[in-house]
Amino acid sequence: MAAVGSVSIGSKKIDLHALTGEVISSSRSSETETTYEDGRETKHRRWTYNKFVVRAPDGSTQGTEVDTRQATVTEGEQVTLFGGVVGTKKSDYLAVYKHASDKLGVVWETRNQLATPALLRSQIVLSILALVFIGAFVATSGLGSVIVLGLIVGLWYWLYRRRQTLIQAVEAAIPVVKARLAAGV
Repeated sequence: MAAVGSVSIGSKKIDLHALTGEVISSSRSSETETTYEDGRETKHRRWTYNKFVVRAPDGSTQGTEVDTRQATVTEGEQVTLFGGVVGTKKSDYLAVYKHASDKLGVVWETRNQLATPALLRSQIVLSILALVFIGAFVATSGLGSVIVLGLIVGLWYWLYRRRQTLIQAVEAAIPVVKARLAAGV
């Protein structure tokens, strides 16, 4: 994978790398989860995944699997897989860019891992619980609940901006990839 850019998010520097090639194999798989309580179905969820293999111009291949809500590809398409590197640690693929349709599919889990500080991931869960709790009592409680609610909303906005910064860096790398393809590099 070739370096195509970098972005700093907080104190974390993320180098963006890209692998461009043709999809030589593509298949779909699905997973279903059904929850039962007292003998009746209470929840039914289904995920569909797109597994595919990309062959780069040098003949190397790379396979991955993404949720079809994030990206779907078929055999013969030209795609670019974007990944992040923090220090020496490579991430899973962050995004899939389809050249023919000019569409970028973002892999949410990788985006969240790269853009969110590690300690904060557990705090997000706690903030969701706090938001539910505070939302239930905001009408009956006073100014303290409103302040805490404002802090939680501020945290969510801060995370949103970090994630957007990362995706904007990937979008800025697409012309670099296209220029390299045009130059035959």
